[in-house]
Amino acid sequence: MAHGERYGLSIRTQLLSVTALVCAGFVGMALLTLYSFGHIQDLTRTAIHRDMAEMTRNARIGRRFSESYASVGLLFSAFSPDEASLREKGDRIVASCLSLLEDNPAPEIKTAIEGFARSLDVILEDLVQASGALRMAAQAKSGAHLALDRLTGSIQDALHPDGQPWEGDGSPAPEAPEAPVAALADLREKLSQADSLLGRIDPVHADDPSQALALLDEILLSIPQLAILGPNVAAHVEDTASALAGYKNAARILRSSMSDLAVGMDGLKHSKDGAMAVMEGLDERNTQTTLAVQNEIADIIDSTRRMVFFSTAAMVVVLLFTMGFFIKRIVNRPLQAILRGIESLRAGRLETPVRLNRSDEWGRIEEALNTLARDLSSSYSALRESEKNYRDIFEKASEGIFQTTPLGRFYSANPAMARILNYDSPQELLTQAKDIGQELFTSQTDWEALIQSLLAAGETRGFETRMQRKDAVVIWVSINAHTILDASGDILYFEGTVTDITARKRAERRLDVLIRHLKTAVVDRTRKLSVKAAELEAANRSLTELDHMKSAFLSSVSHELRTPLTSILGFSKLILKDFERAFLPTAQADPDTAGRAERIVHNLEIIANEGERLTRLINDVLDLSRIESGRMVWNDLTVNPAEVLERSVEAVRGQFDGNPLVRLTVSLSEALPAIRVDPDRLMQVAINLLHNAAKFTPSGEVRLTARHLGGENVLRVRVEDTGVGVAPENLERIFDKFQQVKSGPTLEDKPRGTGLGLSICRQIVSHYGGRIWAESTPGQGTRVTFDLPLAQTPPQTKTPAA
Repeated sequence: MAHGERYGLSIRTQLLSVTALVCAGFVGMALLTLYSFGHIQDLTRTAIHRDMAEMTRNARIGRRFSESYASVGLLFSAFSPDEASLREKGDRIVASCLSLLEDNPAPEIKTAIEGFARSLDVILEDLVQASGALRMAAQAKSGAHLALDRLTGSIQDALHPDGQPWEGDGSPAPEAPEAPVAALADLREKLSQADSLLGRIDPVHADDPSQALALLDEILLSIPQLAILGPNVAAHVEDTASALAGYKNAARILRSSMSDLAVGMDGLKHSKDGAMAVMEGLDERNTQTTLAVQNEIADIIDSTRRMVFFSTAAMVVVLLFTMGFFIKRIVNRPLQAILRGIESLRAGRLETPVRLNRSDEWGRIEEALNTLARDLSSSYSALRESEKNYRDIFEKASEGIFQTTPLGRFYSANPAMARILNYDSPQELLTQAKDIGQELFTSQTDWEALIQSLLAAGETRGFETRMQRKDAVVIWVSINAHTILDASGDILYFEGTVTDITARKRAERRLDVLIRHLKTAVVDRTRKLSVKAAELEAANRSLTELDHMKSAFLSSVSHELRTPLTSILGFSKLILKDFERAFLPTAQADPDTAGRAERIVHNLEIIANEGERLTRLINDVLDLSRIESGRMVWNDLTVNPAEVLERSVEAVRGQFDGNPLVRLTVSLSEALPAIRVDPDRLMQVAINLLHNAAKFTPSGEVRLTARHLGGENVLRVRVEDTGVGVAPENLERIFDKFQQVKSGPTLEDKPRGTGLGLSICRQIVSHYGGRIWAESTPGQGTRVTFDLPLAQTPPQTKTPAA
């Protein structure tokens, strides 16, 4: 039967029905409570309505009266010399206060409001007078400051700070011009203090101006002393004293007005306190009325509370009984029947069904339990079938499967295990093999090692050992085994598989023989290689000696060549100079003689140029020899790299001036950090790079840049050109000794040079822990860059060869 046809109302629906019944009861109680409190509300409204109108009116009058008093405070806060504005604002406040009488307040409140309005009229008059006094004081202050400024100017004119002699009224000249200036500064400081004290006077916080008047008296007593500086100063002293006296009188009038205003404020506060006291009396009477109403309402609430309590208690008892009946019928009885069915399943009585005869969720639970019983019955049948299949696998497996105790006795074994050990059947193996370690293992130690491994790790993989078959034949086997534990963690038995690996062991033995032969061959070959290595080491020593001899030869030859070469260069230049001065002018008359003379001059210039080129070659060879042999002297100094690079540019400037098609530009960053190097060696690197760039740039631009790389803390110098460029495969070769790379027919008319310049540059840069490299695009130019670290470790200098 389908679920929709069998099942009726669900448990949820039934419980919702009970809940709805309970809610209906509570709704009834709520309606009763609402009715009770509605009754209370009607009685309360009737009791309060008769007093509410008067309380509201008195509260409104009190609020507006407080606003009027607050407006007076704002008027005093906005106190200024503008009398008309103060008068207009005060009249509006008085009119607002008198408008309170239009609400017909109580007689005592009306009397208090009228008294407050009269006090307000009086204080407004005092406030207007104080405003006028304030305006007069401000004008007097301005006049006093203006007079003091004029006095200051006359004193400065009298003192003549330009050094001219004193011109006074016949009195002795002051010892120093600083004394009048200091006195004048003291007067100005006191006047500023008096201004500050009078500026703090306001109607709300009327400070005593006596201190300010005392300061003005001190100024009036001190200022006549300045009249000794001359008649002009004396006239200004009198004007200033008159202005200060006016300022003092204005301050006294202001003090008197502020005192009157303070008295008026006290009267206004009295009137306001009286009015507030009257209103507080009305509030107290209203409070007594309110307490009477509250007592009346409390009696009504008590009677209503008793009625609601008894009706609610009766309703709750009825609802509890109703809920208990339905819950027992809907939940308790079916639950007990379900528990009995579960106990039957635990006991294994799968054929005992659960009977509820319900059409709700309990009916579904009943069907589920009965279905579970049927499924368990089917599962037990499948488990027995699975056990049969496992037995078939156990019997037909090609590997030996066994179960044994830790003491070495078989629990079980499959036919493959018996076949590996040459027994006729597993039963024969189990019967005859009483102790596996002694009867089947050729070494009792291997059996003990296997047991220890299983006890320690719980399993073992690939354990190889030798076992003895029934016919006394020894075989190699590989054992995989693991430990079987019970529920409490104790060992039940060991279970595992055995594989016959005898054939593999025989193959491994044959492989061992081959390996031994190979090792013998390797030893023989190693001995021969050792002899070759000794021969190579001897050859290396010979090459090292030859290198030392080459360095010594180059150094000696360079020194020996420089002396005659210097003589050749000197005498060629002397001959050229004498020939041009003595013979060349006389040879101009004969064309044939003039042609010969020009050839002689040209040949002498060739001798000088080639001699200088040979000198550069010798110097380069000598420098390279010194660097490689460790005899180079490094005069390291802390230098400004920008200055060294600028000197290098000046050294090659003539080469660029001789070729107007090539433009040399220099871009050095500002404030390059100092670096410790040999300045001559740094110049040598820069000159070599600039010389190469000029030589291989027929036309275009050569650019020298230098900047500080803060992240790497190095000085980076770069020389770029727009010349013929270098092929990528030759970028490293150009730094080798005696290497020059041809880039095409455009360089056929260029001097090849020695090929040592870039090699020397790399040696110098490497000596200071830096690096140098080249980047180039054939036909577009070359860029050579070198980095020198700013924080250098002391360079490792080679020990000169003996």
